[in-house]
Amino acid sequence: MTHPTISILMAAHNAQAHLPATLDSLLAQDYGDWELQVADDRSTDGTPDILRRYSQRDGRIRPQFLERNLGPAGARNAVLARATGTWVAILDADDLWRPGKLKTQVAALQNHPGAVWGYHGMRMVRGDQVVREPIGHEPRFGTLKQLITHCGVVHSSVMVSRAALGEVGGYNASLWGTEDWDLWIRLMQRYGEQAVVCLPQVLGDYRVHTSNISALAERSTANDRKLLRQILLRRGFFLAHPLLTLHAVDGQIERELDRLRKGQRHGRATAYALGSALAQPWKRWRWRRLADVCRGRMP
Repeated sequence: MTHPTISILMAAHNAQAHLPATLDSLLAQDYGDWELQVADDRSTDGTPDILRRYSQRDGRIRPQFLERNLGPAGARNAVLARATGTWVAILDADDLWRPGKLKTQVAALQNHPGAVWGYHGMRMVRGDQVVREPIGHEPRFGTLKQLITHCGVVHSSVMVSRAALGEVGGYNASLWGTEDWDLWIRLMQRYGEQAVVCLPQVLGDYRVHTSNISALAERSTANDRKLLRQILLRRGFFLAHPLLTLHAVDGQIERELDRLRKGQRHGRATAYALGSALAQPWKRWRWRRLADVCRGRMP
């Protein structure tokens, strides 16, 4: 059996309002060597029927109907296990791709020595109105220092080596709403900035609507805090600083994230200190500064 060059991952839950247009944008691609591995995550609307109808229309669309709700990360991991392509592209069930997206991005990755993953610009739209253009298009978003403090990479713009995705363990199913951010950080930590290819051109639409506005609102402090805590644990931070307790870090990070959301300038202290420490982990004074910040001794 011949495997496609690109496997596209999608998780769909109660997506009937936006899914047909999303699938149409995929079928309109001028690059045909792909498969869509899509999980219906126990939808209660017409999503399963839409997927069945489109899969009958085009055999490259391969739905999996999950027996229980796994959430976005778990659902994507389920279809990742069935993917066979060399590259994995991610398409959310409510976003749109422009016809040349796959052809442009896979060529850029194949022609870049050492490339492991990449992203491109998107347009933010609400209905027929353009909210912002472009977004997620800057090379700085593909740096560890920037990723630690801000996730500027749009999920549906990413294409990644399937081998690399497996190497870092796929999505972290314990996170909700920050699982993409966590994945980009792990890819960056594993493969470095030289493995990222940023395409500034706009190759898709990120659609803003009531459902995903509420989802964005639920990227709660608890989830952000959990992600940052896991980053610290992965870097051995608490072993290096045993006097800094998890409780102290959790509390300080929660306060800092709350300040960041409120736009208060001094709320950037933890984010900057963390980004600084991870950017140059061999400099112990950067870790000491982060420890001071998390204990409440603001610089």
